[in-house]
Amino acid sequence: MKTCPVCDTAFPDQRNTCPTDGAVLIETRELEPDRIIRNKYRIIRKVGQGGMGIVYLAEHSLLGGQVALKFLAVELSRNPQFVKRFRNEARAAYQLRHPNIVEVTDLDQDEDGILFIAMEYVPGPSLRAVLRETKGPLPTGRALQITHDVAAGLAAAHARGAIHRDIKPENILLRVEPDGRLQAKVLDFGIAVMTDNITNVSRTHGLLLTPEYAAPEQWRGTPANELDGRTDLYAVGGMLYEMLTGRTPFHAVNPEGWMFRHLQGVPEPLNSLRPDLARDYPELESIVMRLIAREREERFPSAAALLEALAPMTSGMHAAPAPLMSSRSTPAHPVPTPVLPPATSPAIIPVEPAFTPATLSAQPVATPVLQPGIATHAAGAAEPPNAIGTNKQAPAPVALQPPAPLPRRSPLPKFALWAALLVVLGAGAWFGVRFLRTTPPTAVPVLIPAGGTYSEPQLIAISDATSQATIHYTIDGTPPTEASLVYSQPLDGLPSGTVVRAIAAAPGHTRSRGITGVYIWSGAANLPAKDQESTGPAPQAPAEANPAVQANPYEQAKSAYEHKRYAEARTLFGQACDGGEVRACNYLGYLYAQGLGGGPDAQKAGTIYQHACEHGNLASCASLGSLYEDAGNNSEARKYFKKACDGGIAEGCTLLRGAQ
Repeated sequence: MKTCPVCDTAFPDQRNTCPTDGAVLIETRELEPDRIIRNKYRIIRKVGQGGMGIVYLAEHSLLGGQVALKFLAVELSRNPQFVKRFRNEARAAYQLRHPNIVEVTDLDQDEDGILFIAMEYVPGPSLRAVLRETKGPLPTGRALQITHDVAAGLAAAHARGAIHRDIKPENILLRVEPDGRLQAKVLDFGIAVMTDNITNVSRTHGLLLTPEYAAPEQWRGTPANELDGRTDLYAVGGMLYEMLTGRTPFHAVNPEGWMFRHLQGVPEPLNSLRPDLARDYPELESIVMRLIAREREERFPSAAALLEALAPMTSGMHAAPAPLMSSRSTPAHPVPTPVLPPATSPAIIPVEPAFTPATLSAQPVATPVLQPGIATHAAGAAEPPNAIGTNKQAPAPVALQPPAPLPRRSPLPKFALWAALLVVLGAGAWFGVRFLRTTPPTAVPVLIPAGGTYSEPQLIAISDATSQATIHYTIDGTPPTEASLVYSQPLDGLPSGTVVRAIAAAPGHTRSRGITGVYIWSGAANLPAKDQESTGPAPQAPAEANPAVQANPYEQAKSAYEHKRYAEARTLFGQACDGGEVRACNYLGYLYAQGLGGGPDAQKAGTIYQHACEHGNLASCASLGSLYEDAGNNSEARKYFKKACDGGIAEGCTLLRGAQ
């Protein structure tokens, strides 16, 4: 078997290059269970595979306990230059002893001369697995605690002159300590970035970077020996932004786009995506934005300085502060961990974690307890509401019922709950992660740039994160289906007022939810307003100077919405809705469902949609029907789709046919 060192895809032996990346494939070999390595390690099973080799769970036959063994690919073990560098990096990693760093415990060669390292085994998922399962923001306290632990590990490593250079959620492993505390551990110091010696082709112009988190100086091609700890802090900022908002600071569809975003782009301010943070954590936005500052000089000077800034928000999260560096003779955790995932591949989750991503994300936060039926949507920038109304990445709703108050969960301390899960669930938690979603959905497509008002016409690119996904789109406002146009290149020459809608479908995945963007070119002549009942509310060019706008709460609300002042838009749409403007109710339901302008309140969103539908806003009927369809309640979905269709809403008819 061979593996691509760039994308981590496995291929049969007869292939020599990766068809996606053009990289030369690396030969790997697999070991059978119960094989004894160097008379001290017994192979239990394979737990992961990457471009550099294969990771096995093993047992130390002399000392007991489980370890993770990472075997280099055959070709790499025969490359003297690579082996020399790998040994040096492994020795440096071996010297790092800190509770928040995954320990390297051994470096050796097997009987066939294949180099391997033994690492601490961490029984828990990666941060990437948690984010993937959560599909939205983590509890703020949990995000801060994970960031604190990562910063503590980095402070220890940086003090020894070790720079990671590839901090990302895949390289952060999570475990629960015996006392119930969550602990984050940084994986792969120095070793993850060694793939720059094993291929001369990559997705990033010869730079093997993780696009979402790579710092601007890395995109500029700064030599590795000129990078410092502030490069790692940039990636920490990107992870914290993602944990708090459910999305990374930037998004692009190709290396050029990623480079431009990191070198020239400005991320959306944290508080505009999470207004509640400004109230509960007023200093947090400035910390995050300082971490992801474009120039190193504008970031925190060190991980220790970051810890100091976080201290007022994290001081009560740890029973006792971990020492910056512990003695080699008394390692903090003497048993090894798995897997070094490649830069662009999914994280490899240890086989027997003590808890699941779902457990991690279950801490009480702003997201309300939902009555069955209405979906909670992740906070994030939104496209205008449409007849579907559920076009963001979010957990699908379960059975839909008339909105009614529900009792809140008991405030049982979550650390105690996790500790109990260690005993009760054991390895069963792993199966909870693996089989929580038997048929995963295709990722929701991303419109680049997002819908909005621009001074001149833009090229519109559509991207999807799921491998082998096919994107279908429309530009007339009608809901796309798998029979719609297939996206192959950026859309050019669109007139002002165009409504772009897209879905994606990938093999082995269910179809994604849709996404919508309405594009206004402010330099172009204003087009006639679209029929609001047929396409859902569509934003118009800003008109705040118009006296009619100033006197009309609905028009004021639309203006605030178009300028992404979502909290203000909520208030104004609420006033207009209470005054009988059902179009405002449709907008208001969308804002509550998406969590824009405040915490998501799915129950209220459902109530608002239902009110608007009953009072003649047929687009809201279609939105409500879509919620039922997502929940699997097709009979109720058809009821509302039919109501919209009978009222002349084309989308309702299309959705009704799809729900048969």
